[in-house]
Amino acid sequence: MKNNQLKNELQEYLSGIENFKTLSESAATEWFNENLISEKKRKRASQSDKENSRKSVKTHKVSKPTPGRMYQFGYDAKTAANLPYWDKYPLIICLSVTGTHFQGVNLHYIPPKERETFLDIIMKYSSTKTTSNSTYLKIDYNKIKNIKWVAHMLKLYLFSQVREVFQEIAPKDWGKAIKLPSQQFTYKDTGKNISATAAYNQRNKT
Repeated sequence: MKNNQLKNELQEYLSGIENFKTLSESAATEWFNENLISEKKRKRASQSDKENSRKSVKTHKVSKPTPGRMYQFGYDAKTAANLPYWDKYPLIICLSVTGTHFQGVNLHYIPPKERETFLDIIMKYSSTKTTSNSTYLKIDYNKIKNIKWVAHMLKLYLFSQVREVFQEIAPKDWGKAIKLPSQQFTYKDTGKNISATAAYNQRNKT
């Protein structure tokens, strides 16, 4: 059974290769294995690059968010069963904080290129002329509500549902943080992960 499965996989993988018909089965198998190893190496290198990128982003732990700053944290949606999907590791710019909850725009709900555009737009509300550790954004919902995709990114979070400590991201590293694939979108309350593309596509329906 396994041999047939491997043979079928090999045939499928090599379909469309012009010189496939000229290869013996042993030569084709060797070619397949070499390319499979190369693909695994590529994935490991990609994962290593992602890990190095994460380490290059400076953060520090805080007990609660402050409006105008960027955070990442672990979250367990209380109403997960009623949501089409939700992000377990939101990356937000905080807009407001109360005793029980906080509001922010989760940048994970739009693609990295659009995150860059959004960040460029809202940087006009920067508290400093040059970005430093003391920089924050003087923003609230009313100032950004008309910017494209804000309605799709706007989320309300309960402090009681936060599962991992807030990591405040250094302002100078905001540009790096928005490029990291640190989102984890989950389907309802099943625990099943879904592609970030689903969240990106939904922005056109907002």
